Amino acid sequence: MEYLPGGESLVGDAAEISAGTGALLELLAPAFPNITWTPTEYIPPQRVTSTDTQWARWGKIGRGAQDLTTIDAHLSHFPNCERALAFDLRSDPWPAPLRSLDLIICANLLHITPWICAERLFDGASRALRPGGQFILYGAFTVDGEFIGDSNKAFDKFCRSTRGFGLKELRDLERLAADVGLACTTPRAMPANNLLLRFVKAERGPLQKMLSWAGVEELVL
Repeated sequence: MEYLPGGESLVGDAAEISAGTGALLELLAPAFPNITWTPTEYIPPQRVTSTDTQWARWGKIGRGAQDLTTIDAHLSHFPNCERALAFDLRSDPWPAPLRSLDLIICANLLHITPWICAERLFDGASRALRPGGQFILYGAFTVDGEFIGDSNKAFDKFCRSTRGFGLKELRDLERLAADVGLACTTPRAMPANNLLLRFVKAERGPLQKMLSWAGVEELVL
């Protein structure tokens, strides 16, 4: 909440990537009533599969389109919540409701997705956010190759044994952010060995991006 001071006075458009049941927005929607929230969730292919197959292949034990119905049921009494949107991070471009935002929130997603999803998440966030917009990412990460606590080490082992990938490295995410014009602020330690990361969209034109790709800090005339 301290990343978003102002409460009722804060106005804008926001999305939650991978909203699950909508539980997080049940807290955020009433706390920030003048922000319009769009929840999203990935919908696995509509196939009859075992629970183990669903987890290993799609990172969730889902009920298909019924997941969106669950989110809407939890959030329907908040006038500032839009209907849940089926969304695959690998989509390019992102769907229209996600193309012009002031805030993007994503929690507990990257450890159950392949690296391409991290790349698409940061690239998509950079494109979608208005100048000065914020991307807030929550979850378990490694820092300089080290786990934050034994529980995260065990969790990473479980994720890799069941899905083939696990916790992402903070420094790798910071590099992704820098490549797409998102500035990282100081990570905040959270309960259960998690981190809260905040990235801010800078106002950068084509010239600044070209210099960044070339490894040049500034143009000297």
